[in-house]
Amino acid sequence: MTAGLPDQSMAAAPTATLKARVAELENALEAAREDLVIIRNENQSLQTSLDLILAENIRLSRRLNESHAEVRDVRSRIERLKVLLRATDGTTTGPMAALAPTDTDTGLASGQIAAAERSMSNSAENSAAKLLSGTITF
Repeated sequence: MTAGLPDQSMAAAPTATLKARVAELENALEAAREDLVIIRNENQSLQTSLDLILAENIRLSRRLNESHAEVRDVRSRIERLKVLLRATDGTTTGPMAALAPTDTDTGLASGQIAAAERSMSNSAENSAAKLLSGTITF
């Protein structure tokens, strides 16, 4: 061994340790990169699911608003029919007078006409109730 020069075997030992440490860190870095790719893919999948859920929520909200509007329209029509029926009250005066039969038209008694009107009103109310309860779908 010459004076002042380090032993090559002593220098080789730290170099081998450093190379091993570098290889270990490179492997850890590669594993971290793979984990990052997996996490990004999961995030993209979750974002896609969230977008689909949001679109479905918007569609359902629109349908709900349309249904509420339909219910309001049906209720309004029912109320108008009720008012019309109350106004006629089985007589031949009021808005329904032109539709009331005469003795020569059909031979139906005014009581039969009033019963038919009540039946139609009940049918309309039942249909509206079914529509509101969701047993009738479109």
